[in-house]
Amino acid sequence: IEKPLSMPAGRQPPAGEGLAGLFEGGEPKGTLSVAVDPALYGGAVRAIPLWNARGPVGVLLLGPKQGSALYTQEEMEVARASGERLLDSLTSAAIGGRLMRLQRERMVQSQLLDQQTRRVLHDDVLPQLHTALLSLGGEGSREEAVDLLGDAHKRISDLLRALPAAAIEPVQRHGLWGALEKLLTQEMASSFDGVVLEASPAAREAMAALNPLAAEVLYYAARETVRNAARHGRKAGRPHHLKLIAACDVGLDLLIEDDGVGFARGENSQLADGGGHGLTLHGTLMAVAGGELSLESEPGRFTRVRMRMGDVAETMGVENGGTGP
Repeated sequence: IEKPLSMPAGRQPPAGEGLAGLFEGGEPKGTLSVAVDPALYGGAVRAIPLWNARGPVGVLLLGPKQGSALYTQEEMEVARASGERLLDSLTSAAIGGRLMRLQRERMVQSQLLDQQTRRVLHDDVLPQLHTALLSLGGEGSREEAVDLLGDAHKRISDLLRALPAAAIEPVQRHGLWGALEKLLTQEMASSFDGVVLEASPAAREAMAALNPLAAEVLYYAARETVRNAARHGRKAGRPHHLKLIAACDVGLDLLIEDDGVGFARGENSQLADGGGHGLTLHGTLMAVAGGELSLESEPGRFTRVRMRMGDVAETMGVENGGTGP
């Protein structure tokens, strides 16, 4: 949710500063509510933490109860359940909207590519092949036929190179960690003054055991992050470094951080690139695949992206029977 929701409609919600710190320190889910200062929280008197399967996701602020009575435990439990359900519904709607937008864009790209392929084959390649056949049949020189066939071959070759490669090919060929190493040591090697790559043995095992969909989503989210850092992060006259660290506890965690220019809250040049593509859509795909993506940054210091791919046991391939390696 981009901004706080409030009722009744039109009521000015609190700015949000300090909300995230209300339940810092690992408060257990059994913490039903805490009292807050109405002067600091838009007139609210109670704050109720909201949770999902991955942990705390929000805070529900309650104003004074009508009649000046105290809230009962049952009322606060109902309020928390309703708030959590509302957040789940809003999240599902947002993910659905983003996926539909992504699907529309992919359909348009596919249609344009199909039309371009048909046009090149019909308007350029086939006439050249026909002319070459006529030349070989005696109506022209053999040298002319060879030139026409060579040009047709080049056009077909260029067309094939323009076609998108199989989406999961880097991961299939090198494995997830191998594909990430290749990305940073070869494809993006000249984009940074220094790169740190670290992966614990448990993280490597977890990456090798991920099902192909989860591995693909994680790889392309990481690649988008690295490319954004290379494109937007460098500050003139200052070295630019990047580190990628993989760890595994219950889930697989991937941290990508660069020491570039960073950005202030509200700027979105690092979040979306190319008319809607970028980390916003990759974060959506991560959520669909059972993971999550978060971003934090400080201007002039760093940009840090954390990716977590759910419970490793839930994202294993079928061949592992849903258990760890």
